[in-house]
This record gives sequence, structure tokens and C-alpha cells, in this order.
Amino acid sequence: MGSVIAACGNDCAACPRYTVYPYEKTDEELHHTAEIWMKIGYRDHIVTNEKIACSGCKPENWCRYRVIKCCVDRGIKNCGECGEYPCDNIKECFKVTKSFEPMCRQVCTDDEYKKLEKAFFEKEKNLRHRMMILRDFKKEDAQIIVGWLRSEEELYKWSADRFNKYPLSGEDINENYAPQIETGRFIPLTAVNDGGEVVGHFIIRYPRDDDSSVRFGFVIVSPKFRGKGYGKELLRLGIEYVKENLNATRIDLGVFENNESARHCYEAVGFTEYAQRKCEMPIGTWNCADMELFIGRTLKTERLILRRWEDSDAEDLYKYASDPEVGPIAGWPPHQSVDESRDVIRNVLSGKEAYAICLKEDGKAIGAIELKLNGYTDMTDRDDECEMGYWLGKPFWGQGIMPEAVREMLRHAFEDCGMQKVWIGYYEGNNKSKRVQEKCGFKYQWRSEDVDVPLMHEKRTGHVSLMTKEDWMAEQ
Repeated sequence: MGSVIAACGNDCAACPRYTVYPYEKTDEELHHTAEIWMKIGYRDHIVTNEKIACSGCKPENWCRYRVIKCCVDRGIKNCGECGEYPCDNIKECFKVTKSFEPMCRQVCTDDEYKKLEKAFFEKEKNLRHRMMILRDFKKEDAQIIVGWLRSEEELYKWSADRFNKYPLSGEDINENYAPQIETGRFIPLTAVNDGGEVVGHFIIRYPRDDDSSVRFGFVIVSPKFRGKGYGKELLRLGIEYVKENLNATRIDLGVFENNESARHCYEAVGFTEYAQRKCEMPIGTWNCADMELFIGRTLKTERLILRRWEDSDAEDLYKYASDPEVGPIAGWPPHQSVDESRDVIRNVLSGKEAYAICLKEDGKAIGAIELKLNGYTDMTDRDDECEMGYWLGKPFWGQGIMPEAVREMLRHAFEDCGMQKVWIGYYEGNNKSKRVQEKCGFKYQWRSEDVDVPLMHEKRTGHVSLMTKEDWMAEQ
């Protein structure tokens, strides 16, 4: 029957407590819900049906995180509409909610868990997805968009030198777009909120004949919705559009140095700088940074999903990367905060072939694996060779997960990426990594003394092994 999104992002329509028409519950259903609440540890006894029943968010209702009153005071429906989203309060709400998820998986039936998951464990997704959807650009959108360009500087930040006039009219945009749309390689998209109001816009174009790369341009959000997370969601939807509808494996875009808020937005969804240039604007010379994001394939094994890292993985990354038994043995210090983990996702785990290791059952990141391509490794200077690196969270050691991930990455390297050799190494004392490499068929090559480990400010003994495509094919 659709969704009813609460102030904190819960989906009331899926909640076994929610009793508002047409979601009424029988006495038996409410009693069963009370039993579940005790079973998962949310109550220390079975409460009455009257206490377990909920009629939704109301100012007079008790709210652990005070989000109901906060939303009422700000005149918004939910936290996703707030200019300070996500604030520390709602982040704590997400964190506490997630802490109940393992127990729910352990003690609930599959049907019970699915209901709880939809009702409570998709808060962040619900708050994001209520913001907007994408649709095809319409000519009448153009006049709305030009109304968002409140100064000549804003025009050039948005369009560089594509129009070179201010003020701009809706007809100017439509005349610029029309011949490009006819090529089939220029895709203008508009974002609308759940009330149908136009809230954002951008275009996707193919800058070259090669379909493997596309470029985002003319990215803009209505001033009314800026600072509320709409820009990030617009970009996320754009990235999803490319994944689902185009064959590109890379997205790039440009941002001017004097547009810091836009740059922060691009970095938040995974774009990283790869070049700088100067652009002559009618109102001056501006520095421009070109940024890129690689869309890796999603790889699957019997138990695992290997996918691109996302900002939302920061808490899970910190959970395992903060363990002193995980990073130092691999050559990097434990993470000190979720913010540091988020920074690592954006600047370290952002390579073209960097993947989060996730269990199929929940899709959460538990480790990392990467093919370091030429230019990002000192083991080779050839484009048809690479270095593999990996680590795994301690709770998942000894379960065969790492060999399973390595074997799939070897297949991907040789079959999908055209590699002829995959190099790999480990530091003296990292016996777990050594055993993984031996199990997967790597052949030992050499030992090196006094290898610099810059992140640990020390020298170690290193060991290097190799898998050739010929050797790999012989084992298949």
C-alpha cells in the first residue's frame, strides 16, 4: 500500500506496531509484535497491546531522539527535509537502530526480519529517496532553471562559457539543448520531489566516441533546497542512472575552485580530482578541477558481493579498520574515527578496481580488495599487469572468505580487465595473507629486506608472489 515515512525515516506502513487506517492490526498481531520486541531486547517484558500500538509521529508522543518535536518546530515532515541533515542526533538514531539488527537476524524468522528491515533498518534510504526522483527534461523546465541563476557569477559557475550571456532565458537553454539531444549522446534530466516540484537538473553527455566514459554537466539544485542534501541525492541518482541505463564505467565532471560547496558535494559521492586547468571566463580567469568516479562492476561469488565503496560504508569500515590486529600487519595504522574512514573511502579506496567485500546476506562492507593498476603500484610499469591487495575484518577470519574473494578478483583481472600477470605481496609475519596466497595458487618470487612502510614509519621484510594468466588458466 505504499510508504508512510516517519520523522526519523521509519516506514510506518511496514511497521508491525502501526495501527492507523488502512494499517490496522488485530489483537493477536499486536501481541505477537510485543513478543518480538522483548525477543530482540527492545523491551524487558511483553507489554500490553495498548502500549505496543502506535498511531504515528505526534508532537505529544515520546521520542528518544526528539526528532518529532524538532521536525514540528522546523515545519518539515521528516529529517531528510532539514538543512542540517544528517545532524549528530539523527546519526546517533541510525547507529542505535543498526545495533539491533544483528539480534533481529539471530532471533527472528525470515518473515519477521523482512518486516523489521523495511520498517526500521532502511531509515537513511527512506529519507534520501523521499527527496526526489529523476525524469526526462521538459522544455518548460528551462524557465524554472534560469530562475535559479541569481547572478552572472552563478551563471558561469553553472555553465562555464557555454552561454556567455546574462541574464539567460529558458529559450536559450532549449536552443542549446535541442541539436545535442538529437545526437542521442546528450541526456538532460530533471529532478522533482514527491510533490512534483522541480528541484534539480543536470545533463549527461558522451565527450568522446568511446561509450565507456560520460560527463556530468549543468549540475544545479534549486536555491530553495540547497544545503539539505539534495545535491548529493541528485548525484547519487545520476550515478545510478548511468549504472542502470548506460555502458559507461567512468563519470567525470568539472568544478571551479570558487565553487567549494559543489566540490564538497562531488567528493561526498565519490568523485576525486585527476586534473586542473585554467578557464577564461568573460568575468575573469578561473581555476577548474576535473574530477572522476569509476563505476566498477559488481562481482559475485557463492557468499560474497564485491562492489564499489560508498560514503555510507564509513561506519562499517571504521568498525573493522579500527582494530589494531587488522591494519598494522598490512602496513597501515588503525583508523581513529568514522570521519577518517570516510576520508579513506574518498581518497584511498576510490581506485578504478577497488572493491568492498560484502556478505550477500546483508551487503555490508567487511573488508577490501583491489587491483592496483599501472601508475598506482611499484610492482610493475606495464598496463597488462597489476598488483592485488586486500584485508578482511577480524570477525570473518578463518571462514574461507578471503580466498573466495581473491579467486573472483583473479578471474576478473584475467577475463574482464585483460591482465597477463597479477602481482601480490605480504610483510614478514603476516602468515594469514601468506596462506591465502598459497591457497589461491600464487607462485613465490622473491624476498626484499628493508622495505619502506611509510604509513607505519618503519622498514620491514617483504615477500612477493605472482599469478600469470597462463598459470591461472591451467588451474581452471
